[in-house]
Amino acid sequence: MQDLIAKASTLLEALPYIQRFSGATFVVKYGGSFMDSPDPAVRTSVARDIVFLEAVEIDPVVVHGGGKAITRAMEKAGLEARFVQGQRVTDQATVELVNTVLSHEINPDVVATINRLGGRAQGFAGPDIFRCRRLSLSADGGAPLDLGFVGEVVEVNTAPLAACIAQGITPVISPTARGYDGQLYNCNADVAAAMTAIALKARRLVFMSDVPGLLRDPRDPASVIPQVRTGEVAELKRTGVVDRGMIPKVDSAVAALQAGVEKVSFVDGRVPTPSCSRSSPTPASAPRSCFDRRSRGDETHVVVSGALTPLRAFSDTPPTMADAKVNALMEKIVSLCKRRGFIYQSSEIYGGIGGFWDYGPLGAELKRNVKDLWWRTLVHEREDVAGLEATIIMAPQIWKASGHVDTFSDPMVDCKTCQGRFRADQLDDIPCPQRPSKMVSQCEGEKTEARPFNLMFETNVGPLKDAASVAYLRPETAQAIFVQFKNVLETSRQRVPFGIAQIGKAFRNEVTPRNFTFRSREFEQMELEFFIRPDEVVEAICGRVATVAEGSWKGEPQPDWGWEVWHKYWVEQRLRFYESIGLPRATLKEYWQAPEELAHYARATVDILFTFPFSKRDARGELIGEELEGIAARSDFDLSQHQRFSGKAMTVFDEELKAAWAKLEPARQTELARRYGEARQQYLTRMAATPEEAEQAAAQARAEAEALAKGSYVPHVIEPSAGVDRLILALITHAYAEDEAPDDKGRLEKRVVMRFHPASPPLKSPSSPSSRTGPSSSPRPARSATSSARS
Repeated sequence: MQDLIAKASTLLEALPYIQRFSGATFVVKYGGSFMDSPDPAVRTSVARDIVFLEAVEIDPVVVHGGGKAITRAMEKAGLEARFVQGQRVTDQATVELVNTVLSHEINPDVVATINRLGGRAQGFAGPDIFRCRRLSLSADGGAPLDLGFVGEVVEVNTAPLAACIAQGITPVISPTARGYDGQLYNCNADVAAAMTAIALKARRLVFMSDVPGLLRDPRDPASVIPQVRTGEVAELKRTGVVDRGMIPKVDSAVAALQAGVEKVSFVDGRVPTPSCSRSSPTPASAPRSCFDRRSRGDETHVVVSGALTPLRAFSDTPPTMADAKVNALMEKIVSLCKRRGFIYQSSEIYGGIGGFWDYGPLGAELKRNVKDLWWRTLVHEREDVAGLEATIIMAPQIWKASGHVDTFSDPMVDCKTCQGRFRADQLDDIPCPQRPSKMVSQCEGEKTEARPFNLMFETNVGPLKDAASVAYLRPETAQAIFVQFKNVLETSRQRVPFGIAQIGKAFRNEVTPRNFTFRSREFEQMELEFFIRPDEVVEAICGRVATVAEGSWKGEPQPDWGWEVWHKYWVEQRLRFYESIGLPRATLKEYWQAPEELAHYARATVDILFTFPFSKRDARGELIGEELEGIAARSDFDLSQHQRFSGKAMTVFDEELKAAWAKLEPARQTELARRYGEARQQYLTRMAATPEEAEQAAAQARAEAEALAKGSYVPHVIEPSAGVDRLILALITHAYAEDEAPDDKGRLEKRVVMRFHPASPPLKSPSSPSSRTGPSSSPRPARSATSSARS
């Protein structure tokens, strides 16, 4: 009874605090020797606090340490633990061991402890949440220190964290990170926690450790400094009050305060407390030190020293109000997608896997509707387009011919001084980022060994794993269309101009998948390859080539259209499609790539942009937009490449051309053949590697020019290529709206409304609930396409 009375008294005392912070985010750095104490009460004390915060609807986020467990694991593995300026020197073997201990041993244990005590927690491996750059420190003399794979966290992927918070689940994150170079890094947990608090706009940041706080006399636990102004930090460092392991904690605290966190507390996690005994992250009786940005006006106007350069930059240049609003909007959209069953993190119960997403009940229906609309518009409602569904794994020679093996796999080196990443075969041509007067090969920075980085996912086909069995998951769907071009042409009884459409999965091993589903490692494409006659063939048949200036592209396709009109026509067709499914033209932008931006084979490319909340801004501060679809005039490059590599002809026979050619004046035949031959020679010569191959290319170009008289040529192609996942995200973003409506008692309440276009809602028209029960009941009625929920 006395225990119940004590708990009730504690809850009454805590009530104002709970009411004040309900719905706020608290980031807790969970560390110290208490994590593996033999005393169960000590070991579970912080976990009980986390569960209590969950129970009173305060949203905790945990970043844990594990230095002592790492040291024990290193000793067991025979690795020497070495520290420089408080940082663990980390080689490749050490960083792999660190990640194993933190992400696969400690993280699951912390999650299990919270869940066992009645909470709800989900683990995240640090590399899926944190991006970092290599930590750069200097010795007393100014010489750079090589700490190995030790990183500074500079970016936090908040989307999966926000999704957990929206569900009342506590994210638990390990302090390792993925560098922008793709390398795994060990990071300081205090810095990681501070960056997490900044990114999530947390109200509180709490450092749990096995020290009672800042001590004026390290030998006297009673000398705790209860409250510190940030302006006093420099003096505390100078006098040694802030030293060694406390330096990153204090620097992180100051940086978090400067970025908007209201209060940072240092707590002795070894102090065991009964369940529900803490009305705040620390009991009033527990020793603690506290930084409070509101206590003195000068607290957030200090120059922070230490190894937190990215955090200082973040706080010195706070985001604009517009940025804050759009970032908050994106967080709301991510949360809604999880809450309403549109999109889930893949493998969520195992901590998720970066760059992969699953579509829930509403998301799957929306995605299927959009793909069906695209297929119906391009294939069923047109007579000049046929469909294809090809395999994900194809002959590896296809990716050699397409250029993916060469362009997706380059030898890379890193400079340990400037942190730059360069192609190993271009070191003589690239200026040093720090000393532009010198080339990278001439600078004194230490370089890593060259290593390949390949965006294609590699696999093996057959029972043996050797060079002969190597294959790839396709990085795009277009190449299957080019490879099957002749088969589709012959079996579908189509004639040029005509198109081949395909919807399917593609895979790219992105170094930094980001922005929710916008840039993922597994995604789906909707691609059309529309094959057209070269302009010389059009001119031979029709006597002229229509121009864009005439505006002919706005009407129905005509025989005299050249590549420019066809290209403009498909840009317009794609814009009309987006309008038809609910994206008004005003929300879209056409971006015409400049000549220097074009791929070497492209004559023109237009990107259709949509302004997502995370889009970049121009010089005027306006959102630029991100690519939904690209429409490229790819010339005859793709078919020519596969013809060259496979040895199989990709030419077509055009009876109209043969008949028209015979009627042309000899001078006209010569002129058209010359122009066509020069274009073919330009391509063939560019692909030649030796003078002998160049001579052969010239001869082949002349032969192909002469083949025009027989009605033979290699078609050109216009390629509209769209990302399904990006389009779904655009539709969800555009549909998201907030308004107010009266509740049952007539009071206005804020609500979220999803306003989908009637053509593509995830659910169709509503019906009334059935009153029948039992096995023979009808399924639950569909909800309205325009649905609302309290925000």
